[in-house]
Order: sequence, then structure tokens, then C-alpha cells
Amino acid sequence: NVILERGKLRNIKANLLRQFYFAGDLEGRFIFPEFSLSPDAVYASIKLLEFLSFTNSAVSELLSQIPDFFFKHVIISCPGAKKAKLMRKIAEEAMEKRASFIDGVKIFFDGDWILLLPDQFTDNIHLFVQSSLPKKGEELLNQFHRKIERWIEENKNIIAKK
Repeated sequence: NVILERGKLRNIKANLLRQFYFAGDLEGRFIFPEFSLSPDAVYASIKLLEFLSFTNSAVSELLSQIPDFFFKHVIISCPGAKKAKLMRKIAEEAMEKRASFIDGVKIFFDGDWILLLPDQFTDNIHLFVQSSLPKKGEELLNQFHRKIERWIEENKNIIAKK
């Protein structure tokens, strides 16, 4: 069974970790509780090689099966007081498109996507863009980065007028 949880891979109770064979995050930290309750890159590398040995595959074979794609993560400064308004704006933008509102706002474009996610701990928002083509990815990144900056500026002007 796979359990996906949103959050940081820190301050997790040892008893909870021991219930799993593996825990990891998107930043490359992997925990194998059978060995340690802390991330360990060397052990994770050895486990990867162990898994590959079961299939008689080389790392190069595994890498050659991963298609090239564009992926960027941009952190945009956004005061906490403006995050809700910004997320409403992006949600409005997503209404006429295929979208997900589970973790932030994710908008799909023929296999490509953007995800806007407010940071829980800082005055930032995260813009993620994935595309099968670098040029299309850059276009989506620039388009939404400009929109977000414009929405933040518009909101600043509204607050300044009050």
C-alpha cells in the first residue's frame, strides 16, 4: 500500500515511521526505517542498486527509460495577506480548464501542467511547471509567472487605496 501525505519529512514520530518500509519526499530525502529513522543518501543508493539487481538491470538502462521533459519550480514572494486572493484568482483562471484543487491549484494543458501552491511556512508561493517540450514549458512558466506578478501588484494597489 502507498500512503501519500503532504508536508515536510521532519519531526515525524518514530512510531509512525516504523509502520512503513519506506518514506521519502520530493526533495530526494529517503528513509528506510529498518535501517535508520533519518534520511540516509548512501543507504538509499545501496537500496536502489539492490532493487535493480532483482531485475538484472543497470542504472543506465533505468535512466534511458525516463523520457526527457521540462520541469521548473519557481518561488515567488507573496505576502501572507495576499495569498488567499491570489489563490482565488488562479482558481478562477482554472474554472474553464481541466484542473485539480487538491493540493493548491493545478491546471492541465494537453499533458502539460502548472501547479500553484502557497507556502505554509513563509511569505512565498511555489509555481511548478511540467511540459513534454522545453519551449512549451518556458512559455507556460513565463505566462503564469507574469500573471502572478500582475495579480500581486493589482492587489497591492487595492490595499494601498483603502
